[in-house]
Amino acid sequence: MCSDIFGADITTEYITEKNQQINNIFPAPWNYTATNVVLPNGDYDPWHALSAAHCADMYPPYNGEPAGLNATRQIIIREVGYYLNNQQPSTTTMSPFTASTIPGGCSDVDTDCQNFKDNCKNTLYKPFMCKYCKQTCNFCFDQQCSSFNFMEIVHKN
Repeated sequence: MCSDIFGADITTEYITEKNQQINNIFPAPWNYTATNVVLPNGDYDPWHALSAAHCADMYPPYNGEPAGLNATRQIIIREVGYYLNNQQPSTTTMSPFTASTIPGGCSDVDTDCQNFKDNCKNTLYKPFMCKYCKQTCNFCFDQQCSSFNFMEIVHKN
């Protein structure tokens, strides 16, 4: 498809080489160490499959938007508010979560799960909710939760 649009010089090898060059300039995202950053992912955008998402979660609300979009927007607003209202220490440490447990070993890792309970039904947030709010979301026996593989999302204070 690229060759049809951009010419015969644009081959799989060319694209692979250019991707590697970019990867050398901008290292792997799992080595990302910045703090106090919100990274909207654009999954609601119909163009996201072509890597051209427009991050609808950063736009103002509109009629007919997906149900989870406003909840996502509120999380971003709360997160930015957290960054703006908390003095940052001179060193970065990871804060421990306090777990809440029920018999059988199912627990919430995050102490704020009740405030994010609406995200239990949001498929974009299911991996996060499975990991941090399993009890609150009633995901204790959800087989899909054990199959998720995603990067850690941790507040650094």
